[in-house]
Amino acid sequence: MGLKEIGRQRWSRAPFVRDTLSVTRNSIVTRMSRDGLWLVLVGVLFCLPLFVGLGRTDLQSDEAIYSFGADVMVAAGDWLTPKSCPWENVAFLEKPPLKFWIVAAPIQLGLLPDNEFGLRFWDAAFGSAAFLYLFAIGRRIGGSICGVIAVLMLFVHRPLLFEHGLRSNNMEASLVLAYCGGIYHFQKWRTSSEDARGRLHVFAASLYFVLAFMTKFVAALFLPVIIAAALVLNRNDRSRLAQRWRVWFAAAALAGLLIVPWFAYQHLRFGLLFWESLFGAAVYERFTSYLDPTHVQPWHFYFSTIWSELTASQTLLWTLGGLGLIFWRTMRTGWSEGATILLWFGLPLGLISLGTSKLYHYAYPFLPPLALAAGYLASLAVGAFSTVLSWLNGRMDRFLPRAARDALGLPAVQGLLLVIIAASGLIVAATLVLGPVKVALWGEVLLRASSPYRVLPIVVLAFIFCRRAGGPLAMMVALLILAAMLPTSAYRRDLSQVTVERHPLRSLRDCVRQVSASNVDAAGRPPVYVEDGNVSHPAAFYLRTLGRWSPESPSDSNVYMSLYLKPRPVLLTASRFHALESAGTARGRLAEVLAVPVMGELMLLPGPYGRCAIDYARTARW
Repeated sequence: MGLKEIGRQRWSRAPFVRDTLSVTRNSIVTRMSRDGLWLVLVGVLFCLPLFVGLGRTDLQSDEAIYSFGADVMVAAGDWLTPKSCPWENVAFLEKPPLKFWIVAAPIQLGLLPDNEFGLRFWDAAFGSAAFLYLFAIGRRIGGSICGVIAVLMLFVHRPLLFEHGLRSNNMEASLVLAYCGGIYHFQKWRTSSEDARGRLHVFAASLYFVLAFMTKFVAALFLPVIIAAALVLNRNDRSRLAQRWRVWFAAAALAGLLIVPWFAYQHLRFGLLFWESLFGAAVYERFTSYLDPTHVQPWHFYFSTIWSELTASQTLLWTLGGLGLIFWRTMRTGWSEGATILLWFGLPLGLISLGTSKLYHYAYPFLPPLALAAGYLASLAVGAFSTVLSWLNGRMDRFLPRAARDALGLPAVQGLLLVIIAASGLIVAATLVLGPVKVALWGEVLLRASSPYRVLPIVVLAFIFCRRAGGPLAMMVALLILAAMLPTSAYRRDLSQVTVERHPLRSLRDCVRQVSASNVDAAGRPPVYVEDGNVSHPAAFYLRTLGRWSPESPSDSNVYMSLYLKPRPVLLTASRFHALESAGTARGRLAEVLAVPVMGELMLLPGPYGRCAIDYARTARW
């Protein structure tokens, strides 16, 4: 027996490995050849901008907490217990550490820089992966056009990108990816005809649940709830689950093996304190009362805020129309994908609306189904536009005189119409992506287009009278019509915002460090007097390296010594500064010291440090 025959026998004895590899290879090759152009479009227009300008802004709010934990993890080497900002010896037990590990490990290995870009890189990567999954789900329910438009609709949702979202070192990008990936693989499992493919999708969904749970554990619980509800509502799914329950049980067991060890370790180390921090403050109090009174909102907060944001991004009508169509089709035909989309949006938002404390970023993982609904309506609109255009193109000759028909039939005229369609179509596309365009040659303006609506009628008319126009050209013109109706101005707005430079805290820190380079303490850090340790997290993250970060009792004499005898920056609360300012002994003296607002506190910059106020003001655009 030859080696080839032996290899064939061994290959046939390993059906799981063979089927898995062949399914994966064939799926990737087929999908890339069919959707390659659309994937490139999604990558260039939506994924790439997530990485642009990541290091141009200061860390904000919770970003500073998680970035502090990653920084200390790299510096101190305690990878099991993140630390709580700004105390390097206090454990941060509110969330599992997976996101901290993901951020800190590449920085520790030197693969990413230890700066804002390195801290935020994985959020942009997770957001890009979520966009690709969203495209794949949209393609399943309405074709590639549905997928691309769904990604556009999610991209123009401004808070998702810029407020605790996909471009910041928070937990939301991981959650959005976990939900998009988990729902996609669940839907693929529903229709997979091969056991190897089905197993892959089940375990992939399970691993995405682990990602969500070990990132922000309570928020992950809605993923299995959505899947379970979708299974209950569909008889075929229930039957399929009954036949393949062992695979789901194995996937759940794997998830448990990955989740339990860290919780067990922290229980052994901290005992009841761990569970009180994890569930008591982080979950129970937020759900039943509040940790911050400003977080208390009415029951409709999420729905009314979504309504406002959809209106601001010009996607409200698309979303409402798409949801209505999906609901109608689901109720009429029992459409399983439609039911999953509706559950994905309505079930978790309805449940979290029962709580008292509400923050809009809690709703981010449940926004993709709204984008899918808008994409679904858009894909149907493209089909309708294409059908109407083809009908008009085939019947327009009937309404023209014979002489006109003969003139239009000349090859030169038909070629000219094709050129007009192509040139006008490029102008329309350029105005949609770039805004108003102008073409000049030697100082003379040859072409100016401020709006696609002025050029689009030319494209439509040229197509109607073009006898060489076929189905692909009709689809192209239909896409241009659709694009003119989409929120492209909101897209350009988001693109312009990714390049905004805003880093006053970083500039202030660097300037103070430079001025005091010759005046450092024993640890090699510039001396800074901090009277109150309970400062904002961003201020603590950036300024803690400028001095020993420990609270000191209020003392007027210490403040005066720091400002006048041996000048050094002083960080005070605003109320404390005003108390000093109103004191008789301080009148007139504090006016000589420059003060800059630092996230609710004031940094007093005496003597040579005063020039740092200029660097701060230059980039302070809160």
